[in-house]
Amino acid sequence: MDFNKRKISALAPITKHFKALIILFGIIASMLSCVKDDNFEVNNPSNPSNPANLLDADKISEHLVLKNATKITGDLPAAIDGQIQTDVKDTIFLVKGYPIGNRIRFKHDPAQKISGFYIKVGLASYFFDVPKDYIEDQYVPLEENDSIAVLVLDLDLSTENVEYPFTTDFIIQPHDDSGMPIDVIVRPITVEDPNDANGVCNDIRRSVSPANHLVWEWDFTIREYNGQILNTLAPGLAIRINSQGAGCCSGTGISYSVSDHPGCVPNVNTSDMQWVELELDDFVVRTYEVLWFWDDGTYVVAGWEKKKTYDRAHTNFCTEIAAYTDEESGYGTLGVNSADTDIHDFNPGANHINLSRTYWEGGYRLPASADLIYTCHTLLLSWGNEDNWTSVYRKLDRNPTGFDSLFRFWYE
Repeated sequence: MDFNKRKISALAPITKHFKALIILFGIIASMLSCVKDDNFEVNNPSNPSNPANLLDADKISEHLVLKNATKITGDLPAAIDGQIQTDVKDTIFLVKGYPIGNRIRFKHDPAQKISGFYIKVGLASYFFDVPKDYIEDQYVPLEENDSIAVLVLDLDLSTENVEYPFTTDFIIQPHDDSGMPIDVIVRPITVEDPNDANGVCNDIRRSVSPANHLVWEWDFTIREYNGQILNTLAPGLAIRINSQGAGCCSGTGISYSVSDHPGCVPNVNTSDMQWVELELDDFVVRTYEVLWFWDDGTYVVAGWEKKKTYDRAHTNFCTEIAAYTDEESGYGTLGVNSADTDIHDFNPGANHINLSRTYWEGGYRLPASADLIYTCHTLLLSWGNEDNWTSVYRKLDRNPTGFDSLFRFWYE
């Protein structure tokens, strides 16, 4: 699959050159009331002296890839500390030339009513207002009363003469329906080149000796058909199983399904039997998935899945109360050195990978083969023709010690 032919959202006009700016906290405080970081790096810290790598904040802003964004001239409004949490601890990592972007999640109290995000690059003379991508069917492990708002963000510098990795600071302000900021979050964004000439990150494998605990954490998967996104799958994002269930209520107040009684006929009502349709709330959701490739040619995938399934037999159509069954289970392959462990054929520098599957406990299945793009912090697997799938994995920033430690962490 040619990633260069894919564009997930409207791309802003492209910019040219970059100027390093390091500013004092007092200047920042005059712009933002609650930004604690006293340095905005609008440059590439790895090589700030390279003239070809210098773009000013306005120029960088023109490279942003945002969905349905509105440009606003001026400074950001002052923001309060709203205690909103995000699933990005430090740096937001992106991939040069492949507009997959990063799907950033924000966990918040439902009373905060996030309707969008203000996005600004350092000291740019303008910023953007981006509507939220709100997920109503979000399942949040352990804290189900919270709400989730999602921001898809990308920075495409592929047409510019810059050196990689390219880093700049971003300011993100979630705001409410009135446009009032309810928090402020500062994160660096780093764009990495999968064809990095220095070869520092030319491997995706985990090794035993010398110890290398390289683990890839599933971030999201998109499905496209003829260039249009049909589905987005992500940890905690519930997928509806059924939208409607139906049965009958007899004149004597007894609930029946279609298979329970010959008089229960779809869309037919009599004095003895009334047809009843119910909206359902059943779903399946993966709360996490991790993947690692051993340097002996084996690989491991492990995850956790939750199902809430419609139970027609115990649904009461007279009271119009649907019944459900709940199920949680892990899935994946066995561990390293097992005879049943699955096999990969990865070699450093490869742009394609084959994955054999000799043992499965169920759950999500990786493709038998996929195009492969990877950087130091991002792994992309893509497969299909007209019906295309792309799975994005992020380098895990912690060494897992057990399944309980793999639930996605949230950071202020």
